[in-house]
Amino acid sequence: MKRRLIGITMEKRIEVGIQSLENDPNTLYNNDVKQAVKRCMTVLNQNDYKVLNLNPLPPRLYGLVKLHKPNNPIRPVVSSVSSPTHKLASKLDGILRSVLAFSPS
Repeated sequence: MKRRLIGITMEKRIEVGIQSLENDPNTLYNNDVKQAVKRCMTVLNQNDYKVLNLNPLPPRLYGLVKLHKPNNPIRPVVSSVSSPTHKLASKLDGILRSVLAFSPS
């Protein structure tokens, strides 16, 4: 069963045209994030350098096969948990929620 799912996933990946990158753009992106944090010290204080991920990884793209649908389409999922902006986004979310007094309903 697992091999069949891997085969279906690889076939869909080729069919859709997903390709692997030759160079990792994560280093340039991480440098851009660091520069943006340095420029935004009006919002963040000196202790907020922990919003920078020390060992960032690129966001991970994977697919969930919909076995209950005909032709087994794939739902793409992007996980950015270890990406350069994950901690920064969490910090800014907290700041904006406190300033705007927003609570999801």
